Amino acid sequence: LLDRTINKVLAPSLTFINPQKTVDVLSTALTQILHSQQLVWSTEIAIKFIFHCSHMLERLITGNPLRYDRLKQFVNQNSALMNVLEREMQYPSEVFGVPIPASELAYVAEIFLPYIN
Repeated sequence: LLDRTINKVLAPSLTFINPQKTVDVLSTALTQILHSQQLVWSTEIAIKFIFHCSHMLERLITGNPLRYDRLKQFVNQNSALMNVLEREMQYPSEVFGVPIPASELAYVAEIFLPYIN
């Protein structure tokens, strides 16, 4: 499923980054995030995470990060998850040479919140 998704949907929508490399890097980060949160890998989470983060990386490369309303409040309420994301998203950040701001990490956190007790 993931390979088909990469070839049919992700590849045509990415301009600046290699889809296969992106999926490989993000899959590594996702595995670490899931492990740290004691969550089980699922296609649903993987697709959401990989699609969002692939396009997030493209936005960051072009200098167009998303804003997040009430960011301080969100970070305070979800500090443990935000710390995990900061740590585990260092790898994609370094590979693609872009810092990932808290506003973007907050959107990534929203992917995981429904699955965390």
